[in-house]
Amino acid sequence: MPSTKLTDNFLRRVTRPKNGTITYWDSELKGFVAHVQKTTITLYYSRNNQRHLIGRFPTITMPIAREAARELDYKLRRGYTIYLSNYRYLTAVKEILNAD
Repeated sequence: MPSTKLTDNFLRRVTRPKNGTITYWDSELKGFVAHVQKTTITLYYSRNNQRHLIGRFPTITMPIAREAARELDYKLRRGYTIYLSNYRYLTAVKEILNAD
C-alpha cells in the first residue's frame, strides 16, 4: 500500500488498475486513504479497522475531503460516535456552502 500526499493533481493523474483496487495512504494525515478503482476514486478515513466514507473524487474536492478527515480524526480520537448518514449529509452541506 503506497503512501503519498493525496492531492487533486495526484488523483487526477494516478494510473487506474484494470481490475481490483489500489489503496493510497496519505503521508500527512494518518488514516486518510484513497481507494483507486477502474472507474472511481473513493476517499475514506480509516481508524480502528473501520472505514468512514468521505466521498468520491472529484465530486468532493480534496481540501474539503482533507478537512473532513481531520474532523473525523479529531472526533474519533475523543470517543465520539459517528453516524455515517449524518456525516455524509454534513460533508455535502459543507461543500455546498463553501462553493463560490
